[in-house]
Amino acid sequence: MKNKFRNFAAAIMAMAVTSACDDGRIYPDSTTTTQREGLTMKLTGHLTGTNSWADGYTVAVAAFDDESPYALITKNITGEGDVQIVMNAIPAEATQVELCIIDRLRTRIATIAQQNTASLGDTRDTLTMDVGTIDLGMMALLQQNVFTPRCAGCHGLSSHTAAGIDLTEGNTYNNIVGKPSKHIEGKNIVKPNNYDESVLGLMLDTNLTSTWGYDHQRADISDTWRKILKDWIENIEQ
Repeated sequence: MKNKFRNFAAAIMAMAVTSACDDGRIYPDSTTTTQREGLTMKLTGHLTGTNSWADGYTVAVAAFDDESPYALITKNITGEGDVQIVMNAIPAEATQVELCIIDRLRTRIATIAQQNTASLGDTRDTLTMDVGTIDLGMMALLQQNVFTPRCAGCHGLSSHTAAGIDLTEGNTYNNIVGKPSKHIEGKNIVKPNNYDESVLGLMLDTNLTSTWGYDHQRADISDTWRKILKDWIENIEQ
């Protein structure tokens, strides 16, 4: 009888120990590294062209994570010349902070310069970025992202400049804005404030040039930059 009692007591004690060790709750791992919160970005540089963008676009400092093109936090840049921008309270989940162009939804349109938050290491909570002298104008970025990489190969950089139109940096604007087309009588290559009546718009949106030796409708220009090009033409200041 005593043996049965001792066995029963031992079982009760074992159950108590088990319950104390595992009560069903999940406790945090004490080895988990806490994410850095409240980061600050200090950006300096000599910026021009920040106010040249059409409605719906903004030059900004913005923080992003790796999952989405939508900014977690932004600070618009409207000044020109020597600027110093400070953006506080950057969320811990941000993986990079950028000087960029965003739209009304705070979607990244173009990255100008960026810095990863991982570059801070474990001892600092302030990112610094000196971007130097940058032209952030709408035309300047179109030159960099469209005219130079997609057009200048045939228009200005080859031994034969197609249609006599030089689209290299520093020459594009004066060679297309308000200039008559050699192929379409009565129309300008770019008619300010009227994309649909511009030969450039017709070349990109229709099969107009399918018999010209190169079908410009098939040019490797993303939908984003096609829209920016259209918005630029629609908002050219004369």
